[in-house]
Amino acid sequence: MKRIAFTFLIFFYAQLAFSQNDSLKYLHHNNYETFIQFLRDSTQKLNTEIEKLVFIRRKAAELIDIGAGGKDVSLMSSNWANFRAKEYYHLFYHNKATVRCGGASFFLQKIYIELGYESEIYDMGCSGEYTHQVTIVKCKKSDDYYVQDAFHNVSFYDKKTKEYIQMSKMIALLQNKKHRKIKIDYDTYETYTWDTTGLNQTLKQNGFKSKFNGLKVKRLMGMNRKQFIKASRNYNKRLKECLKENELPMKHIYIYLLPLDHNKPKMIKLINRLKKGGLKE
Repeated sequence: MKRIAFTFLIFFYAQLAFSQNDSLKYLHHNNYETFIQFLRDSTQKLNTEIEKLVFIRRKAAELIDIGAGGKDVSLMSSNWANFRAKEYYHLFYHNKATVRCGGASFFLQKIYIELGYESEIYDMGCSGEYTHQVTIVKCKKSDDYYVQDAFHNVSFYDKKTKEYIQMSKMIALLQNKKHRKIKIDYDTYETYTWDTTGLNQTLKQNGFKSKFNGLKVKRLMGMNRKQFIKASRNYNKRLKECLKENELPMKHIYIYLLPLDHNKPKMIKLINRLKKGGLKE
């Protein structure tokens, strides 16, 4: 009887903790309009533009439901890339769908645009092997661009100056094989876990199940994004193949030098300009 009571108590506190953690994401807003107003009000109190950009990314990333399974937004609609930010917010708020790097990047991009920033999606890597998408945003008062990754929710710093690194300098360092001068910090919201609802069935239906050998579905439950990536042998294998093919060092960050052809013309033009003008540090 005591064991049953103790088990129930643990379950109760676990559920309570989950509810509290989840509610923290929506403490200052309960719809998209109030969320945008919250961002406007909060960023007015910050001194620099990069602080504002990072704050917006972190708050957007807190809301994003990252997942790999039957609730993926791409299974809901083939038009998912054109969803408005308000639609994404509604899906996350009501726990109706999950996204991966593409959906996370589009959500953040559309928030930046609504707040008056110029923003693009950057798709990079090796098609068919390993790809990744991030949001690129331009400062309002300068020609500086910054990488904002809402999927991994990371910040890129200059190790020497301890400041957020501009995309131009980031590209220059990578071209000179100086990735060690770039520091990457995870800002991941600690309560995030992968939503694996329907994962096993989805993998089987799409013929991907064999790629997850050594990574049991049960192990995915409770993992955050960083832990999932570290555990995924398939991820590391495809990444190494991509970098080796392009004669780049075996470090994830070098895929930023590999724009995919289907990027928008404006994004391709920007990357080419940064590569040509970014050889000096």
